[in-house]
Amino acid sequence: MPKRRRPFTRKKQPRRLVTTENTERVMTALHDYEGVMSHAQIVRLCFPGCTSTWPFERMQHYFDHRLVQKFDAYNVNGQQLGKIVYTLDKRGAGIAARKKRIDWPNFKWRRQPRWLTLVHDLAINDFRLDVREACQANPRFSVKKWTSEYELSQVSPRIPGRLDSFFILQRENNVQVSQVEQLALHLEIDTGNHSINRLVKRKVKPILRYFGSDKYFNQFGVRAGVCLIVTTSEKRLHNLKQAIEENRGEGLFYLTTSATVSAQTVLTEPIWLLAGSDYVFSLEKMPLSPVEAGVLNDVASTRYRQALLPI
Repeated sequence: MPKRRRPFTRKKQPRRLVTTENTERVMTALHDYEGVMSHAQIVRLCFPGCTSTWPFERMQHYFDHRLVQKFDAYNVNGQQLGKIVYTLDKRGAGIAARKKRIDWPNFKWRRQPRWLTLVHDLAINDFRLDVREACQANPRFSVKKWTSEYELSQVSPRIPGRLDSFFILQRENNVQVSQVEQLALHLEIDTGNHSINRLVKRKVKPILRYFGSDKYFNQFGVRAGVCLIVTTSEKRLHNLKQAIEENRGEGLFYLTTSATVSAQTVLTEPIWLLAGSDYVFSLEKMPLSPVEAGVLNDVASTRYRQALLPI
């Protein structure tokens, strides 16, 4: 009977590896999705409809050939995740660099998970996958650009309030179906690890000063946009909304809870509560200007208008 291999160890002489288009897809996904993905996320993105056996065997084969690194994330910082996570190894990074046409000296990738923020990084990936699958299911939407938190972290000087992602969502006009609009959206995943006061100090206040500035325009190519905050509970959501409103953030922040976000709800269901308002919106019907739409409780504020980008 063959000796059972110890978990997270490589074969010394693995069978020959034949790279395919899906191999390239896995390697570029690991680079795009925060530099780290769980096994379930890779299956969801790169092996849809497959049985559990084939993706596991394929990822093990990539691990044996040093395309990826494989980590035990069953217990992370006292939290039982029960996951296997992957990052790129050097050979896989080379495949991703060639596929993305990035010169090797300029190619940066995450070699190991950031264990202190792993739960947060995987939550960003889950949200992105929800948006992607929602767009696939509804041709009225598409994502035109997505900048990950890892990419934003490489920007120098550091972006004030450094949010977790920036993406441009294209949607059909709610009134004139033949016309399309592009929304500039920033994502913040709040895992509840910090007090609301600290969140306001480190995120909300810098964002209020930064959005609409010349530095903001030079970085993102738009003058305006809104911030989507996904937090942990209804109680924390309402406390955070109140704190944002006390700091004059009305019209700029939309809040929801992680329990309400899925591929079925993220775009078309009214799950986003607007700061400064009692209204709840879907991204499908988010007003370009909360002031002009008359949905803000304090209509005197005219600072924020959602970016309507040129097509």
